[in-house]
Amino acid sequence: MQKVLKVIANKFGHLLWTVKVQLSVKFEQERLLSIIITKAHGIEKGLSIRDDIIRLGFGYPSISSMLAQIRKYQSKGYNMDATGILMASGAVAAYLAFHKNRNFSNDNINHIAAEYEWLKKHLPENSAALGGTIEVEKSDMNFDFDVIRNFFMTRHSVRDFSSENISDEHLREAVNLAMRAPSACNRQASRVYIVDKSKCEIFKDYLKNVGGFQEDINKIMVVTGKASSYRRGERYQYIVSASMFAGYLTLALHAMGIGCCIIQSPVVYYRQTAKVAKAIGIPEDEQIICMGGLGMLKSSFRVPMSTRFKLEEVMRLVH
Repeated sequence: MQKVLKVIANKFGHLLWTVKVQLSVKFEQERLLSIIITKAHGIEKGLSIRDDIIRLGFGYPSISSMLAQIRKYQSKGYNMDATGILMASGAVAAYLAFHKNRNFSNDNINHIAAEYEWLKKHLPENSAALGGTIEVEKSDMNFDFDVIRNFFMTRHSVRDFSSENISDEHLREAVNLAMRAPSACNRQASRVYIVDKSKCEIFKDYLKNVGGFQEDINKIMVVTGKASSYRRGERYQYIVSASMFAGYLTLALHAMGIGCCIIQSPVVYYRQTAKVAKAIGIPEDEQIICMGGLGMLKSSFRVPMSTRFKLEEVMRLVH
């Protein structure tokens, strides 16, 4: 009976936490930025399709709404050099340039242009435009498949590490690579905290059942998702995006010669999670998605065989 009550308490505790995060005034800045980024990315997506099928004047209601949200954001005294605002500025500039190059104008375009002039006046001097589109050459993607295949096939969950300390620079490089992971509407609501071995006592309840290798861990990574970046209709999307980020991060760590073993935990809000979050300074609007024990690779080490299913058991071609 106690287990049933605990499950119910955790379930409703998580639901109440989610509602609090998505409605609280405390996280209004995060929510506004998320809306602005989502709509700016919508402009970028519209400009990224084939020229002959782009509908001139597309997206006016969404763009107008985004600009109104920026005015609201600015009126509350929030930081106007935030990356999300610069994304929106660049996206609008690209949108206006696209239509100018095609000699297309109407009242909607004129309204967007007027709002853009207002926006430019409220941006920091010499601020960069971080939105729009870029040209990509297929020839630049000339990768050696055998090298990439070997890279993927040699990634393992590692539990036997060297005593070498992981450098902060290697960790920064790995996280920088992982930030290329897909993110819903480019909201980039994933975060990672790297905790030194000296503070691993914080995770004693998580580590007690990991199989005895906790003494060899050099660092622990904690991957979180920001629920405040999503609307109520997207309640658990932050888990999906943060999980993809974690997958990319394990590969990036592998590329840096850093072993990683993912440590699972329930993806719900409950006392144990809250205690860990508070101890390492995770904001209230972030939920722990997973953790990983990290260490530099030895010259030789054992890993589980971890045989994968047959391809036919995983993949189905539907024609």
